Amino acid sequence: MTEIVVRVFTPARRFSRIIGRFPDGTKIPLGPYSFPQATAAMIGFILAAACLNFRAWLALPIIVITLLAVWAIGYIPETQIPIRRRLVLEMVYLLRRSPRSSKH
Repeated sequence: MTEIVVRVFTPARRFSRIIGRFPDGTKIPLGPYSFPQATAAMIGFILAAACLNFRAWLALPIIVITLLAVWAIGYIPETQIPIRRRLVLEMVYLLRRSPRSSKH
C-alpha cells in the first residue's frame, strides 16, 4: 500500500512579538510593548542612570526623550519592507507635492 503525503503551504503571517507581562505575571503599565520599544526604553534608562553620576541635571531630559521615543516607535508599522527603503519612501511622500483641488 502506498502512502500519500500531502503538504499545504500557506503564506506566513507576520505577527509582532510583544512583551505584556512581568515575570511574576502582573501586567506592564501602559503596555504591551514591542521588542524595539523595550530596547529603546532600556537604552534610554541606562543612559539616564549613567548621567546621574556626573551630570544629574541631564537625566531628566534623557528620560523625557526616551519616553517620547518609546511612544513614537510604537507607531512604526512592522512590514516586509527593509528599513532603509521604508525611510526613503517616507521622505518621497513628504517631499512630493500633492495635487491641489480645483476649489483652492
